[in-house]
Formats: sequence, C-alpha cells, structure tokens
Amino acid sequence: MKLQVNLNMMRRCSLLFEFLFCINHLARLNAVSVHNWSSKFNNNPSKNWVVLVAGTNTWRNYRHQADVFHAYQIVRKNNVPAENIITFAYDDIANKPRNPFKGKVFHDYLYEDIYQGVEIDYRGKDVTRDNFVKVLKGDEKLAANKKKVLKRISLPIICFTILRIFDGDLYDPLSAVYVTTSAKETEQSWSIFCDDTDIDVCLASEYAYAWIGDSEYVSISKKPLQISP
Repeated sequence: MKLQVNLNMMRRCSLLFEFLFCINHLARLNAVSVHNWSSKFNNNPSKNWVVLVAGTNTWRNYRHQADVFHAYQIVRKNNVPAENIITFAYDDIANKPRNPFKGKVFHDYLYEDIYQGVEIDYRGKDVTRDNFVKVLKGDEKLAANKKKVLKRISLPIICFTILRIFDGDLYDPLSAVYVTTSAKETEQSWSIFCDDTDIDVCLASEYAYAWIGDSEYVSISKKPLQISP
C-alpha cells in the first residue's frame, strides 16, 4: 500500500547533503536536451554503473544516509549488479548506540529496514569530495588499492544531485553531466517523516523520497527524462 505523505510531517533542513546517482548508458545528452534511453538501463543492467553518495554524518542527519540506502535497494531491485554500484556513506547511524532499532535504518513510517544488504565502499574519513571525483574518473591509484571506481566506460554518464553540499564547481572537470537539485544555493530543502518520538530525527529528505518512493511502485522504464531548453 502506497504511503501517503502529510505535509505537516515536513521540517526545514539545511543544504548539507549530496546525493549522486550516476548511470552509464542510461541517457543520451546533447546541447539542448536530455533523452532517456531507459530500455538500455533495464534490458542490460550489467552495463549500468551507479554512484550513491551520502555527504553528511551524525544522528541529526539520519535522513541523508537513509536516502542513499533506500536508493541502493531500488537499484538492486532493477538488477544492477552490486559490483557496479559504488556507495559513499559515513555508516554511523545503523549501529549507533542512540539507535533504538540497532542495525536497522528506516526511510518512512512503514519501518522497513533499508540498511540490510547495502555494500558501502567508502565510509567514514573516505567520504570526501576528492574521492568522489576520483571515482567518477576511474582513478588508477584507488583501483590499485582495491577501491571500487568507475571503469573506463563510454560516455554518457548522467548524474542527479538530489540535495547538494558541494559548490557547483564540483562538476566543472566532468563532461556529459546533468544535474538537478532540491533547492537553489540560497534556499533550504525539506525533510519528511519527522514525528517518530523514538528515533527523534527526520527519516527522509522530501525530494529524494519522492522519486525513490515512486520507483517502488512504478517501473523506471516508464519514467522518461527529457529537458527542453
């Protein structure tokens, strides 16, 4: 049953989080538009690469890692192999003593654990801007140290920034990148599911939850992405 969202559960939050969802062979980009080729994503998932980044830590920012863990589950359900998913997360909430549900992370009031099965490749002090850029560029030194990076695959790569923490110049050295954010640099974004008195923090970011939650019920092959000038 699809969970209905009450606007009264939303709470203002600062722009402290970057969520990167990068997929190869999903879209074709040109100077004026972005066209979704989602059939390639669904019919040949082994050629897709996904990078998920939760850019914050601490219990107060619970929702940011929850967004990423739920996105990981969605990607796996769409048959992208785990070895093609690169995940950044501090990983400091599931087993935190303050967590009343030890080892579990929730994203809404259905209380389904979205932490189990998530493979985190970069955690703690390794969650950095530099490592993120190196991962997208397929850094050979990281690979030599047995860290997962994007392989040298043909463009395009498409990136969605759901909630941003870094300045816009993060994308300057990257080509064929499409970016969308939940708010402008001078605005605040929204959180949701903030009324659980046991957990006592917001469980999700509204913008991220909207598309992640929808992807639970609607085939992503029917979700075209098209940007007009």
